[in-house]
Amino acid sequence: MLRINTLLALIGFCCAALLGQPKLSIPTAQAQTAVLRVATDQEKEGGYLVDITQAAFQRAGYQVEFSFVPWARALDGTIKGHYDVLMAAYFTSERAKLMAYTDQIGAVEVYFWKRADAVIPYRTLDDVKNLTIGFVRNSVINDEFNARLPTLTIEYANNGEINLLKLIAGKIDLFVEKRELVESLLNKKYPADQGRIQPLGAPLMVGKFYNCVSRVRPDWEKILTDFNDGLRAIRADGTEKAILTKHGLATS
Repeated sequence: MLRINTLLALIGFCCAALLGQPKLSIPTAQAQTAVLRVATDQEKEGGYLVDITQAAFQRAGYQVEFSFVPWARALDGTIKGHYDVLMAAYFTSERAKLMAYTDQIGAVEVYFWKRADAVIPYRTLDDVKNLTIGFVRNSVINDEFNARLPTLTIEYANNGEINLLKLIAGKIDLFVEKRELVESLLNKKYPADQGRIQPLGAPLMVGKFYNCVSRVRPDWEKILTDFNDGLRAIRADGTEKAILTKHGLATS
């Protein structure tokens, strides 16, 4: 009798174990989809570049997990392979040796920003070299500006919002940032200061945004090709235009 009870118990245990296994033993489409870790800075969270990147990768059959971290961490982490993709980077020849650039995903205008009541004569970088300038750590503008950084009075920050708040508080004289970000911050978070902050002079840079695939991944070439294919697909079928319209950026 004891042996029969033991045998029945073992059969019951095995059945229970088998019934608990379907999710692990039967692969699903979701389980087979590659998941990519995409890093970028916090200021881009909720923006059109996130939506375009996600849509293009999804079209190519990937899932995407975003990490919104300080830019220096995103850049360094992608170069070292802690992240698979760096989202929305400017092109530099130095970075291109370490990461593979996708096709262009967006464009940007970068300005000096000042308080509206500050009178600052400005034609060249020499005119502002004695002013305190806020600058996001590990950012790049262009070769001329980057070469002049050691001659300028720079105060580094982790993101553009910190620099905006420093300027509002009078702790710096200028800061360098994208028009889209500054106008978004003033519109959504600091509307009382909209009339107090303005760009200084012509754009420092009219640039392009790209995604960068970490060359540490052995399949980086495939990821690069797949993303570019997905990007072309969402442009062809109107998905990208719908995203830009959603964010108020669509052009006729």
